Amino acid sequence: MPYTVKEVRVIYDRGATYDFEDYTYREPFQLQYAVGDEQDFAPVPGRKLKSYDQFNVPLANAAGYAKIPAPLGKHGLLILRLRPCYALTKIFVNPAEIDVEVFFDDESLFYTFYNGTDRTQFEITVKIDEDNEEIFSKLRASKSDPLLYKYFVRKAMVTESPIKLEEAATTYPEIMTAEQLASYAQVDFQTIRNKTSKKEIPFEKFGSSVRYRKEDIDAWMKGQKRKRPASRRNSRG
Repeated sequence: MPYTVKEVRVIYDRGATYDFEDYTYREPFQLQYAVGDEQDFAPVPGRKLKSYDQFNVPLANAAGYAKIPAPLGKHGLLILRLRPCYALTKIFVNPAEIDVEVFFDDESLFYTFYNGTDRTQFEITVKIDEDNEEIFSKLRASKSDPLLYKYFVRKAMVTESPIKLEEAATTYPEIMTAEQLASYAQVDFQTIRNKTSKKEIPFEKFGSSVRYRKEDIDAWMKGQKRKRPASRRNSRG
């Protein structure tokens, strides 16, 4: 059954770097299930490039884990294109109702995450690892077998975030986007936007882009904790 899609984010994992493209559409399109490249999932007609950015840091940390916030509301589609010879060996989605699929093109695997809920954003946590199970080759050899696609997704899905506590600190880059900061601070994306516009949170401008240094945010958050008034017990007169 096809999905109705209104907005798309495409993330390109390039190993040492990554980049993304955000698209909106004049009219919603129907996501069809067929192998092919990203153009099949983010068609050119009627689309508008909303934003684009490049990062000179890896998408995943040293252990291969990546926590990826997706500021995509209902009918939003996140496409994660992996570099050749890599696959997702663990997938955790929040909320759990996000639909996950895997596809391939001429070079590599890519995964789609569809938000059919009323949430204004969602988050995925994945482990990017070498394709030792040869998922790419097996899908190419049996591309008309939908059960095989679903098998590899189900095998990778986990019910709890796979990022261990000692690895969490290296999950976020030293310079973060608003979406990454919202995930890092565990607040709504709009909260970060509001605090930025009011200059209530430290940020820097890189051209027309707003970025947040992790060390500045950590110091600011510690300062916020010190400002909180101590709780007082209710006293009876």
